[in-house]
Amino acid sequence: MADEENEWEEDRVTRDRFKKAKDIVVTLSSRAPCLWVTVLMVVSGIIVLIGSLTAPLDLETDFSSFMEADVDPVSIRLALNAAKEHYSSDARRLQSVAQYDLEIVYTVDPSLNRCPLGLISLQCLSEIAAFENALTSDPQWSAMCDETTDYM
Repeated sequence: MADEENEWEEDRVTRDRFKKAKDIVVTLSSRAPCLWVTVLMVVSGIIVLIGSLTAPLDLETDFSSFMEADVDPVSIRLALNAAKEHYSSDARRLQSVAQYDLEIVYTVDPSLNRCPLGLISLQCLSEIAAFENALTSDPQWSAMCDETTDYM
């Protein structure tokens, strides 16, 4: 019973302390608003100063990093390129592997008027799909792909 009374007394003391602190803040903010704003600005400035001193500003001066998109495929491509650079050409696992890089870029010639909506038109997408199917069904394509090894 005495423990419960002691806990109630501690809770009451804590509530009284919070009430006094709240009363002080309310009094300061209502009687001296300029002082209150100044104190908040000084505290904010101290927090910013501590943050800038512990983690200094790292200014990126290489413009090529601004030209890259921050998406998963670009990140994966950059990681793969870094891995290729890490392993030299005489590395054991890359000795007998033929490496091929193929990039296909599709554009629409506006003078032909075949795809008025651009690449998203059904006609253009059908032509692209037919081209890619013809390319991947070619026996030489399969022979080339069989020479490479996927390390992913």
